[in-house]
Amino acid sequence: MGISSGFVKRLNQKRPKVVTGAATLEVNRSHHYTGGVANLALPASAQVGDLMTILGMGAGVYTITQAAGQQIRHIAGNTTAGVAGSLTAGTALDVVEFECVVGGPSTIWKTYNVIGTFVVA
Repeated sequence: MGISSGFVKRLNQKRPKVVTGAATLEVNRSHHYTGGVANLALPASAQVGDLMTILGMGAGVYTITQAAGQQIRHIAGNTTAGVAGSLTAGTALDVVEFECVVGGPSTIWKTYNVIGTFVVA
């Protein structure tokens, strides 16, 4: 299963952002993660319908971290709300797409088109 053509079109075909280490993710952007083990923070805020994707392309796994009030809904279960919650890729090549389902500073993101196994915390 790959990235849907509808998803790419909805991102207005922006060039992917290459991320090589710890960073804050951007809404409506594809991120190619090429670094070692690092944390990728959810955006501080988002609007319902905003999208993101992360393609693992490096030597290390990435962990998606959250701010206070944020949460990720994943098929394997929901992350713990707030800074204690996270979603970690199982391998360096895992891929995940997100859509914001609750906007504002307490965003809730829903995963879909997941390739790989992610650890929910």
